[in-house]
Amino acid sequence: GGAALVAALHLRFKILDYPPQEPAPVVAPHRTLVVGGEYAAIGDALAQAKPGDIVEVQAGEYREQVRMREGVQLRSRAPLAAILRAPAEGKGPAVIAESVHHGRITGFRIVADEKVPLATGILLDGADIEVSDCGIEGTAVGIEIRGGHPVLRANTIQDSTQNAITISGDATPWISHNAFLRNGRKGRKPAVAATDPARPTLLGNTFDDTAARAVTLAGGSDAPAVSKFNFFLTGQRVRP
Repeated sequence: GGAALVAALHLRFKILDYPPQEPAPVVAPHRTLVVGGEYAAIGDALAQAKPGDIVEVQAGEYREQVRMREGVQLRSRAPLAAILRAPAEGKGPAVIAESVHHGRITGFRIVADEKVPLATGILLDGADIEVSDCGIEGTAVGIEIRGGHPVLRANTIQDSTQNAITISGDATPWISHNAFLRNGRKGRKPAVAATDPARPTLLGNTFDDTAARAVTLAGGSDAPAVSKFNFFLTGQRVRP
């Protein structure tokens, strides 16, 4: 009796389907697009990449400007084995991410060329992507951040003639466990320079042999916290 009544109500009103069972979303598996294999240039692979895809770059030197695409991971197959240099025509930056809110760059070396100088290694303009385990060497500015909420983790930025990182606009980057070496030699520039209203978070970074103060912050920033939670091996520390 009772079981039959429940079965009848279920067939008539679907009352037992609560909460309603939504069909499982159909998610396409990500693809790995290999540069140095099926693609000759990083830009060619990125042009075909869709959100969720990985563009994997084999060892070698690449003279091209790379523009990040939404939702794509760009990585060197072997850490620091894929080297980005300035394009032959000398236009920079080497990597640009504009209004990209999901993505990652991992494991690249970005190296300035003596014959074709590189003004900026990576430009993050309103971008929220992660840059990790990269090495940036000899550029005028290593990474320029204009707004957005990017994450910079475990990179080495060295021998920048001006700043290792510049931060402007309403940027709130998370900058953790990076190494800053011999930056700011021309004009005695700080390694990390933030202007109002930017509010970076710096944690666990190591600063060694900067030409001026290691960090300059906008007024109202928590300079004591930056001094406390980072490592300053030589030189001056933080100026608010």
